[in-house]
This record gives sequence, structure tokens and C-alpha cells, in this order.
Amino acid sequence: MYRLHCFAQSGNCYKVALMLALSGVAWEPVFVDFFNGETRGERYRSEVNELGEAPVLEADGKRMSQSGVILDFLARETGKFAPRDEAERAECWRWILFDNHKFTGYVSVYRFLRTFMKDTDPAVLDFLKARAERAFAIADKHFASQAFLLGANPTIADISMAGYVFFPVAETGFDFGPADMARYLGEFARGGLINIAGGCCGNTPEHIAAIAKAVEGLPPRPFGATNAVSSYAAGAREERELAR
Repeated sequence: MYRLHCFAQSGNCYKVALMLALSGVAWEPVFVDFFNGETRGERYRSEVNELGEAPVLEADGKRMSQSGVILDFLARETGKFAPRDEAERAECWRWILFDNHKFTGYVSVYRFLRTFMKDTDPAVLDFLKARAERAFAIADKHFASQAFLLGANPTIADISMAGYVFFPVAETGFDFGPADMARYLGEFARGGLINIAGGCCGNTPEHIAAIAKAVEGLPPRPFGATNAVSSYAAGAREERELAR
């Protein structure tokens, strides 16, 4: 069984949790108390990850970090969402590095400083938001002609770029409208990535109607071997349980 050191507020952790869940493999989350400084402590850096980061995946007695590296490993191990040849592998890594540097890179820092830190300089937030919006524009242009980053089928590059786009607008500051949400969820449903599509805080009846139309008639993804992702993603109550 895979063990994933993670915490629910991290989109990078979510990428790996999503990959594990979609691949249908057995795994369990290991709660990382990031906000109380666990990743900065000597025990974590000596026993879990010397870089002081999450996620960390345990597999066959070994640990690995960096979400892109973990996604690549899982694609090789499971055969799911893997590039089909070396040309696709290079293209996958091109988009994963773009995501890490410019997509997740700016969106995650903007969200963290905007939501979890106090008294962040507005000029810094404006700079990061503008950079994130440029990355969104690049992705939107690419997706205008195809459903997924490499064409008709989803790969680990798509899972990488999905890490931070589903947090609520109150956290991210980016309000994806009904058409945006419907397009993304419709593509995920056609790719066999989701069981249930719906909305949450900040969504309107227009969001739900657009999503319903986008996924109408599409079959749900078959359930995998584990539902451990529910313990990871559901929120603070589950985090408290894991911390005990």
C-alpha cells in the first residue's frame, strides 16, 4: 500500500491524491501538520523529507518528493495516465514544468499570501495575480482546440495542472464562471476522471445548470479499489482524526 504524507490545503498534495484515487490503487494519507510547523522541524527533515516539503510518497520502503516526480513514478507503476512514447513523455514534462513554474507556481503563492498570511503587500499580490492570469491565458488558448494537454486523452500533465483550480474563490481570488467550470468538468467526465460533478461555496444555480448540461449522458468513472481520498479531501474534521 502507498502512503502519502499530505495535508488538505496543499494543491500539490491533492495532485498526488487525485492520481492515486483515479488509478484505483490502495493508499492511505499520513497527515502533515504544516501550519504548526511540522515540515520545518528536525524530525520531519531527517526522517521524512530533507527538503521540508509535502507531498511525500512512500512506496516499497522508499520515499520520494516533488509532485511531478511522484506523478511520473505512479504513471510508470500503474500504467494509468502515462505518455505513450518518448515524444509524449517529453511533452508531458514540458507542461508539468510549466505548471510547476508558472501555473501552480504563481497561483499557489498568490493563494497562500492572500488567504493564509496577514498584511501581505498589495503590490506583491497584484504582481502574482497578473502572472497567474497570464498562465491561465496560455492554458485557455491551448485547451481551445483540444480536451487535454496532449490531445484527446488525459495524462499526468493534466493532473498536475488540476492541483489548485478547484479551491473555492474565497481562497484563490479567481472566480471561474459557469462556462469555465462546465468546460473543465465536461472534459474530465469525457476522460473518465470523475464519479460525481457538482458545486460548492460560491456556485450559483447557473453554475449547476451549466455543469449538468456539460456532463449529461456521460457515464461515471468506475469506483477503484480504495476511497481513501475521502479521508484526505473532506476537510478539517478528517484532518483532526488523522492527527490523533
